[in-house]
Amino acid sequence: MSTCLRYTPTVHITDRFLQHCKKLWLAWGGQGSEHARREDKYGDFERQIVLLGPNNSQRTAQIVCFRRASKNSPRKEPTIRLLSDGFDITVSASDFFQALCGIRDQLAAHGFFPLCYGASRNVYPSGMLRDMAEGISAYRLTIGKAVSIEDLVNIFETGPDLEVSTVAAQKAFWDAWLVSHRH
Repeated sequence: MSTCLRYTPTVHITDRFLQHCKKLWLAWGGQGSEHARREDKYGDFERQIVLLGPNNSQRTAQIVCFRRASKNSPRKEPTIRLLSDGFDITVSASDFFQALCGIRDQLAAHGFFPLCYGASRNVYPSGMLRDMAEGISAYRLTIGKAVSIEDLVNIFETGPDLEVSTVAAQKAFWDAWLVSHRH
């Protein structure tokens, strides 16, 4: 008679991990979220953002986020549509952050920049946030400092620490942060 031992791993869920999950859930728009937007049963949502234009002009834009069927994959692609005076831009990508980057590139060609964390030089989503939260959440980054749950933001929100930049400048800051964080 042989004996079979079964290995059952023990998972320790810490309070910090639970707080992190709750913050991600709230950033996504979970119940109790302070974020004002309309959400339907499929997780699609709308919100207004401000666009900074030439000569520091500002205009309001409507952002509509949804998932569109893909021709190349059974997975629905995160899609953002931006509507504003003179603009009707729709971009689908692997996550909402990447779709926002596509919209930002098109707006920048006309001298406009969204005033939201997703367009801030020092904000970027980790790979996990891009996978788990579809790029809706990202971290505020400080060169040489590891990120924490307190650094988590919704890419469509705004705040006093916003540093509006181009997509290229934001990516360069992310790369610099990665190097500084590893040393």
